[in-house]
Amino acid sequence: MKNLFSFSLVIFVAVLSGAVVLTGDLCQAFYSNLDTADLLKPGEYELGLEPQYIFTDFPGANVIAHLNMGGTENSNYRFLLGSGSTAFQAGAFYKVVPIPDYQNQPGIGGYGGIIVGVENGQSTVSLRIHPEISKRFVTLSSGVFTPYFALPFGVLFYDGTPYYPIQVAIGTKWMPQSLKHMSFWGELGLNLNSAFSYVSLGLTVPFDSWENIRFD
Repeated sequence: MKNLFSFSLVIFVAVLSGAVVLTGDLCQAFYSNLDTADLLKPGEYELGLEPQYIFTDFPGANVIAHLNMGGTENSNYRFLLGSGSTAFQAGAFYKVVPIPDYQNQPGIGGYGGIIVGVENGQSTVSLRIHPEISKRFVTLSSGVFTPYFALPFGVLFYDGTPYYPIQVAIGTKWMPQSLKHMSFWGELGLNLNSAFSYVSLGLTVPFDSWENIRFD
């Protein structure tokens, strides 16, 4: 596990070092993380709604819907659909967590996939990788907090030109003690290369069947 983490860290740093020297016009698109290294179990689902405000270079707002699905014991699936300043976005991802959140050990994993969309009348294709680390903390008075850190990066094809957006995403998931199912999210994303900075909020509700979705 330690060798896997060390190798992943080297890859992340290499990608970051190589990509930040690539410049070009900033392209606006829907990017956020809004995820932890926790996993849903097989047969479990989670619905999410995320408003996002972009506050650098191309200010605007997007709204995105998430559907997360349990896959295997160490993998999940994620689908998204959104609109707003970015006219249309749809994506599919595969998530793997080789190092789970256990005792004093944080969860380490990530997800990757593709987003297709329409931006300023142009079709876009984004190939994305989101390495992430998180740790769950249980409090007696306020509920469960899961702060996380992610380094989303990838390649965006826009109007025939490749761009290499990289961001830092820092946030937390909060499940209040008074609620058994709903979770609230807050996330700050900072632009490192060919992307944008943003603030996202979120609400997620887990369920195991369409007849068993509960908002409490």
